[in-house]
Amino acid sequence: MSHQIRLEDDGYERSKANTRADESFSDTVDRLIAGRSLRDLRDVFGDNHSVVDCPGASS
Repeated sequence: MSHQIRLEDDGYERSKANTRADESFSDTVDRLIAGRSLRDLRDVFGDNHSVVDCPGASS
């Protein structure tokens, strides 16, 4: 199953820059948030967002 999430451009670029050669973007996000809920991060994001499709993301 895949889901869409919204990230500010700088958040997307930082995540993309931290993606390892052997992992998907979804793996990167999972590694970077390491046990934190995306709801814990909801106040971090402002009004300017990028839509990112994360294939393989679990619900």
